[in-house]
Amino acid sequence: MRQGISKGQRSEEPKQTAPLGRPKNQSKLRAILNTARTHFFEKGFDAVSIEGIAAGAGVSKMTVYSYFNDKETLFKAVVERESRELSSPLTQLPLGSINDLRNTLITFGMAFLEFITRPEVIQFNRLLISVAPRHPQLIHEFFQAGPATIYTKLADLLRQASATQTLSILNPERAADQLIAIWQGSLLMKFQLGLEPALPPEQLLDYVEDCVDTMLCAWKIHSTRKIQEGW
Repeated sequence: MRQGISKGQRSEEPKQTAPLGRPKNQSKLRAILNTARTHFFEKGFDAVSIEGIAAGAGVSKMTVYSYFNDKETLFKAVVERESRELSSPLTQLPLGSINDLRNTLITFGMAFLEFITRPEVIQFNRLLISVAPRHPQLIHEFFQAGPATIYTKLADLLRQASATQTLSILNPERAADQLIAIWQGSLLMKFQLGLEPALPPEQLLDYVEDCVDTMLCAWKIHSTRKIQEGW
C-alpha cells in the first residue's frame, strides 16, 4: 500500500482506506474530492482517471493514492460526502412538535429536489446507469453510500417523531420511501428527459410544502383509523 507523502493538519474528512502514517493535508484532500466530484459528475466513472484527477487538483498521482487506494474508493468517498451534505437538514433537532418536523422535512425536501434536478446530477445518473451492467459492485456501493444513506436518515427522523408522539408512524422505512417518491413524482422524469426546466424556487417550495403536508395528514389519518378499528 502506498504511503502518504504530504504533511499538514489531520483531515476532518472521514478516512476511507488511506494508510496510517503521516498526517494528511486537509486542503489537498478537499481539492482531490472537489476535482473528483467534477470529473465523475461530468464524465461518469469509466472515463475518469486518477491521473486526470491529480492534474486537476494540482497534486501528484502518488498524493491521490496516499488518500485513496483506487478509483473505486475515491468514487465512494465522493458519494458519501454528497450524502452527508444532502442529509444534513435531517439532523436538525429537537422535534418537539409537528411544526418542527414539518420545517425539517421541508428544508430537506428543498435540498433534495434541488440536488437531484441539477443538470450535472442528471447527467451523472445517466452515465451511472449506462455502466451498471459492467460494474455491479460499484453500483451497489454507490447505492449504499448515497441513496440508502439518505433513506435511512429520513426513516430515523420519522422514527424519532413517532417515538416522541409527534406522529404515529407504523413503518418509518416505508414512510421515508413514500415521502421521497411523492417528492420526485413526474417532475424528475420530466427534468431527466429535458421536457421542463427546473422550477423557480418559490414554485419548488410550494410543491415541497404540499407534499409534506399531504404525507403528515395521511400519517395522522392512518393512525386514527387504526385506533378506531381496534388495530
